[in-house]
Amino acid sequence: MFGIGMPELMVIFVIALIVIGPAKLPELARSLGKTLAEFKRATDDFKWKMEEEARAVEEKERVAKEVAAREEALKAEAAKSAETSLSAVSPQDAATAPAAGETVPQEQVAAQAAQVPPAEPSMESILSQIGITPVQGQEPSAAAVATAADATPSVKPAHEVKA
Repeated sequence: MFGIGMPELMVIFVIALIVIGPAKLPELARSLGKTLAEFKRATDDFKWKMEEEARAVEEKERVAKEVAAREEALKAEAAKSAETSLSAVSPQDAATAPAAGETVPQEQVAAQAAQVPPAEPSMESILSQIGITPVQGQEPSAAAVATAADATPSVKPAHEVKA
């Protein structure tokens, strides 16, 4: 403890007893103890808040990287599906297809893109749209799935519809 041994502490205690007096010394020691305890509590709270903020920043960065990776995967998948849909050109489309070096009109590109069926949304995208963030590696709770099911439009067979 800062190079102060038991003999030095005894000397400091005796000097404090003489200077402050026996009546005020316990009160002074009590207030000093409370002050040190409050200081320790405040520093622990500050330390905890800083660590919590660091974890939150790391989590945001991780989520941003995952979102970017998913967007890249979706773009790659869309490009691949566009290639396969364009490679399966019908004879009618082949007759109207541009020759090498010609550009394709925007209307034709838009018409071909409209023919590609939209992908069905995943449960994670539905949950994120309604404001629920799923935890990585855990299945969504029944309440979250029920909320997501209520938020997504679905068509039920007539025998399942409750009156």
